Amino acid sequence: MANPKFQPHGEFKSRVQGQVLVAHCWGSWNIEMHQESARLSKPLVEELTKGGSWGCITVVHESMVTSLAVLEAGREAVASLPEDSGLVALAWVLTPDLEGYSFLYKRYESMYADLLATKTFDNVSAAQYWIEGAIASKPRASAA
Repeated sequence: MANPKFQPHGEFKSRVQGQVLVAHCWGSWNIEMHQESARLSKPLVEELTKGGSWGCITVVHESMVTSLAVLEAGREAVASLPEDSGLVALAWVLTPDLEGYSFLYKRYESMYADLLATKTFDNVSAAQYWIEGAIASKPRASAA
C-alpha cells in the first residue's frame, strides 16, 4: 500500500515589499508545508530575481518547532539558488515567546552560515532596516 501524502501543517503567507520578500509562517511545519511555501513563493522570487538585489524577511509566529528535514530543506533551498539570483540577505524575526525559542534560536540563527548574510531580530522594523542596508550594500543590475 502506498504511503498517503500528508497534508501541509502550518500556514504561510508572503508578499513583495520593494526589494524584499516578506514571509509569515505560523504553526509547526512539516516538509509538505515547506514544499507548499516554496511553490507559493516561486513567482515572487522570480520577479525579485529579475529586479536586481533583494532580501527576505521571515517572520515566525506561534512556533519555531519543526522537523530537521524542514530545516535542512530551508538551507538547501538557499544553497540551490543560482549565483545570479540576487538574494543577498535573510532576516529572521523571532520573539522569545515562540514555542521552541530557547532550544531552536541558535539553529535558526546559523541555518544559512557560509551561504548568505543572515541575522535575527525580535521585531520587523529592525529586520527591515537591516535588510534594506544589506540590499543597498550589494547592488546588482536588474536581469530584465
